[in-house]
Amino acid sequence: MEIRYSTGKEAFKKMDTQELRKEFLVANIFVPNEISGVYSHIDRIVTMGAMPVDAVLDLEKNIDPMKDFGVDFFLQRRELGIINIGGEGSVEADGQIYNLVHFDGLYLPMGTKKVVLKSKDKNDPAKFYMSSTPAHQRFAAKQIVFAEAKHVPAGSSAESNARTINQYIHPDVLDTCQLSM
Repeated sequence: MEIRYSTGKEAFKKMDTQELRKEFLVANIFVPNEISGVYSHIDRIVTMGAMPVDAVLDLEKNIDPMKDFGVDFFLQRRELGIINIGGEGSVEADGQIYNLVHFDGLYLPMGTKKVVLKSKDKNDPAKFYMSSTPAHQRFAAKQIVFAEAKHVPAGSSAESNARTINQYIHPDVLDTCQLSM
Protein backbone atom coordinates (compact mmCIF):
# COMPACT_ATOMS: atom_id res chain seq x y z
CA MET A 1 0.00 0.00 0.00
CA GLU A 2 1.28 3.41 -0.96
CA ILE A 3 1.18 6.08 1.73
CA ARG A 4 0.83 9.74 0.75
CA TYR A 5 1.44 12.69 3.03
CA SER A 6 -0.07 16.16 3.03
CA THR A 7 1.32 18.83 0.72
CA GLY A 8 1.76 22.37 2.00
CA LYS A 9 -0.15 25.16 0.27
CA GLU A 10 3.03 26.95 -0.84
CA ALA A 11 4.45 23.80 -2.42
CA PHE A 12 1.07 23.08 -4.01
CA LYS A 13 1.00 26.50 -5.71
CA LYS A 14 4.30 25.73 -7.46
CA MET A 15 3.38 22.26 -8.76
CA ASP A 16 3.09 21.63 -12.48
CA THR A 17 0.66 19.11 -13.99
CA GLN A 18 3.08 16.20 -13.71
CA GLU A 19 3.76 16.93 -10.03
CA LEU A 20 0.04 17.28 -9.29
CA ARG A 21 -0.67 13.93 -10.97
CA LYS A 22 2.10 12.25 -8.99
CA GLU A 23 0.82 13.71 -5.72
CA PHE A 24 -2.93 13.16 -6.13
CA LEU A 25 -3.79 10.73 -8.97
CA VAL A 26 -4.57 7.17 -7.94
CA ALA A 27 -3.72 5.03 -10.98
CA ASN A 28 -3.45 1.31 -11.75
CA ILE A 29 -5.93 0.38 -9.06
CA PHE A 30 -7.09 -2.89 -10.67
CA VAL A 31 -4.19 -5.32 -10.98
CA PRO A 32 -4.98 -9.02 -11.59
CA ASN A 33 -4.84 -11.07 -8.35
CA GLU A 34 -3.76 -8.07 -6.28
CA ILE A 35 -5.17 -5.57 -3.83
CA SER A 36 -3.71 -2.15 -4.47
CA GLY A 37 -4.25 0.84 -2.27
CA VAL A 38 -3.31 4.39 -1.42
CA TYR A 39 -3.54 5.79 2.11
CA SER A 40 -3.88 9.57 2.07
CA HIS A 41 -2.94 11.41 5.24
CA ILE A 42 -4.86 14.45 3.94
CA ASP A 43 -8.23 12.99 4.95
CA ARG A 44 -7.14 9.59 6.33
CA ILE A 45 -8.95 7.75 3.54
CA VAL A 46 -7.69 4.51 2.04
CA THR A 47 -8.66 4.03 -1.62
CA MET A 48 -8.26 0.47 -2.87
CA GLY A 49 -8.96 -1.78 -5.80
CA ALA A 50 -9.05 -5.56 -5.94
CA MET A 51 -9.33 -7.77 -9.00
CA PRO A 52 -9.33 -11.44 -8.02
CA VAL A 53 -8.95 -13.40 -11.25
CA ASP A 54 -7.96 -16.92 -10.23
CA ALA A 55 -7.06 -16.28 -6.61
CA VAL A 56 -8.95 -15.54 -3.42
CA LEU A 57 -7.67 -12.24 -2.03
CA ASP A 58 -7.38 -11.36 1.64
CA LEU A 59 -8.14 -7.67 2.22
CA GLU A 60 -4.92 -7.34 4.23
CA LYS A 61 -2.75 -8.80 1.44
CA ASN A 62 -0.67 -5.64 1.00
CA ILE A 63 -1.48 -3.95 4.31
CA ASP A 64 0.40 -4.16 7.58
CA PRO A 65 -2.32 -3.06 10.06
CA MET A 66 0.06 -2.55 12.97
CA LYS A 67 2.72 -0.65 11.01
CA ASP A 68 0.33 1.40 8.86
CA PHE A 69 -2.51 2.05 11.34
CA GLY A 70 -1.40 0.89 14.80
CA VAL A 71 -4.12 -1.78 15.04
CA ASP A 72 -4.35 -5.58 15.06
CA PHE A 73 -6.53 -5.82 11.93
CA PHE A 74 -7.43 -3.35 9.18
CA LEU A 75 -11.07 -2.70 10.14
CA GLN A 76 -10.46 -2.59 13.89
CA ARG A 77 -11.08 1.17 13.85
CA ARG A 78 -12.14 1.72 10.25
CA GLU A 79 -15.22 1.12 8.09
CA LEU A 80 -15.17 -0.07 4.46
CA GLY A 81 -17.30 0.48 1.39
CA ILE A 82 -17.09 -1.79 -1.64
CA ILE A 83 -18.64 -1.32 -5.09
CA ASN A 84 -18.24 -4.06 -7.69
CA ILE A 85 -17.66 -2.51 -11.11
CA GLY A 86 -16.68 -5.78 -12.79
CA GLY A 87 -18.10 -9.27 -13.19
CA GLU A 88 -19.87 -11.23 -10.49
CA GLY A 89 -17.92 -11.84 -7.32
CA SER A 90 -18.27 -12.39 -3.61
CA VAL A 91 -17.02 -10.89 -0.39
CA GLU A 92 -16.76 -13.03 2.72
CA ALA A 93 -16.72 -10.95 5.90
CA ASP A 94 -16.30 -12.80 9.20
CA GLY A 95 -17.89 -15.90 7.65
CA GLN A 96 -20.87 -14.11 6.05
CA ILE A 97 -20.87 -14.34 2.23
CA TYR A 98 -22.17 -11.46 0.13
CA ASN A 99 -22.61 -12.13 -3.60
CA LEU A 100 -22.07 -8.92 -5.55
CA VAL A 101 -23.10 -8.61 -9.18
CA HIS A 102 -22.07 -5.70 -11.41
CA PHE A 103 -22.81 -2.37 -9.63
CA ASP A 104 -23.74 -3.91 -6.27
CA GLY A 105 -22.24 -2.35 -3.16
CA LEU A 106 -21.39 -3.48 0.36
CA TYR A 107 -20.79 -1.65 3.63
CA LEU A 108 -18.63 -3.38 6.25
CA PRO A 109 -18.48 -1.84 9.71
CA MET A 110 -15.69 -1.19 12.16
CA GLY A 111 -14.68 -4.41 13.90
CA THR A 112 -14.97 -6.72 10.88
CA LYS A 113 -11.93 -8.97 11.30
CA LYS A 114 -11.60 -11.13 8.19
CA VAL A 115 -12.48 -10.05 4.64
CA VAL A 116 -11.76 -12.13 1.53
CA LEU A 117 -12.70 -11.35 -2.06
CA LYS A 118 -13.14 -13.63 -5.05
CA SER A 119 -14.56 -13.70 -8.56
CA LYS A 120 -17.13 -16.14 -9.87
CA ASP A 121 -15.58 -16.30 -13.37
CA LYS A 122 -11.89 -15.69 -14.07
CA ASN A 123 -12.78 -14.66 -17.65
CA ASP A 124 -15.02 -11.87 -16.29
CA PRO A 125 -13.42 -11.01 -12.94
CA ALA A 126 -14.98 -8.85 -10.27
CA LYS A 127 -13.41 -5.43 -9.80
CA PHE A 128 -13.96 -4.25 -6.27
CA TYR A 129 -13.53 -0.51 -5.81
CA MET A 130 -13.11 0.19 -2.09
CA SER A 131 -12.82 3.13 0.28
CA SER A 132 -12.12 3.05 4.00
CA THR A 133 -12.33 5.80 6.60
CA PRO A 134 -11.77 5.96 10.36
CA ALA A 135 -14.75 4.89 12.48
CA HIS A 136 -15.79 5.43 16.08
CA GLN A 137 -18.94 3.29 16.20
CA ARG A 138 -20.06 -0.04 14.78
CA PHE A 139 -23.07 -0.08 12.48
CA ALA A 140 -24.65 -3.07 10.72
CA ALA A 141 -23.09 -4.53 7.60
CA LYS A 142 -25.31 -4.01 4.58
CA GLN A 143 -25.37 -5.10 0.96
CA ILE A 144 -26.65 -2.38 -1.35
CA VAL A 145 -28.02 -3.47 -4.73
CA PHE A 146 -27.92 -0.83 -7.46
CA ALA A 147 -31.68 -0.16 -7.23
CA GLU A 148 -31.36 0.66 -3.49
CA ALA A 149 -28.66 3.28 -4.00
CA LYS A 150 -29.68 6.92 -4.10
CA HIS A 151 -29.68 8.12 -7.73
CA VAL A 152 -29.24 11.88 -8.09
CA PRO A 153 -29.57 13.45 -11.55
CA ALA A 154 -27.13 16.29 -12.15
CA GLY A 155 -26.11 18.62 -14.95
CA SER A 156 -28.01 19.07 -18.19
CA SER A 157 -27.92 18.00 -21.81
CA ALA A 158 -27.78 21.66 -22.82
CA GLU A 159 -24.47 22.00 -20.96
CA SER A 160 -23.25 18.57 -22.15
CA ASN A 161 -22.82 17.29 -18.60
CA ALA A 162 -26.03 15.34 -17.88
CA ARG A 163 -25.27 12.48 -15.52
CA THR A 164 -26.55 10.50 -12.57
CA ILE A 165 -24.64 10.36 -9.29
CA ASN A 166 -25.19 6.97 -7.67
CA GLN A 167 -24.82 7.21 -3.89
CA TYR A 168 -24.46 3.76 -2.33
CA ILE A 169 -23.10 4.70 1.05
CA HIS A 170 -24.99 7.81 2.06
CA PRO A 171 -27.07 8.85 5.12
CA ASP A 172 -30.27 8.40 3.08
CA VAL A 173 -29.30 4.77 2.38
CA LEU A 174 -27.60 3.54 5.58
CA ASP A 175 -25.84 4.62 8.75
CA THR A 176 -22.05 5.05 8.77
CA CYS A 177 -19.56 6.99 10.85
CA GLN A 178 -18.24 9.19 8.04
CA LEU A 179 -17.84 7.07 4.91
CA SER A 180 -19.71 8.17 1.78
CA MET A 181 -19.48 6.58 -1.65
